[in-house]
Amino acid sequence: MLDRGSFNGAGGPHSRWKIPAVEGGSMGALHTMRDKHQLGLIGDASILRLSRDALAQSGLVVATFAARAVDPGEGGYLGLRVRLDGGDKSPRCNVSTEVLCDGGGYDYYDVEVVDRMGADSFTPDHGVLVSKTKEADRREFAQYRLACLPALV
Repeated sequence: MLDRGSFNGAGGPHSRWKIPAVEGGSMGALHTMRDKHQLGLIGDASILRLSRDALAQSGLVVATFAARAVDPGEGGYLGLRVRLDGGDKSPRCNVSTEVLCDGGGYDYYDVEVVDRMGADSFTPDHGVLVSKTKEADRREFAQYRLACLPALV
């Protein structure tokens, strides 16, 4: 986990991350819900899963989420994952020529809460983090992890 700088120390957000911390405490940014799930740090039960089509039919969904720095506990949720049935419907764009182009092809929207507590105590902001994710990343990561297991054992 690396960050662009130190938010909790004398260096402030515009200094490089130094190891060891020489100007006060430094802490990297927390992993997103997607990263924690891919690394096996949280299980499927911690993520409330919905689909775009089911959400359109049901309407409002009410749930309580823990901030990403907190263990949601038994039966609690760390975030929400909305499956984009039929894929991402963003307009096509070219990553080589358009600076705001994300490349498209996303399968999910992940929603999680960032609060200034725990390892997120000195993040520059707080609120709801919405990110697009791909199922392909999950498959590729699983293959990579399986390939590395013999080396670790």
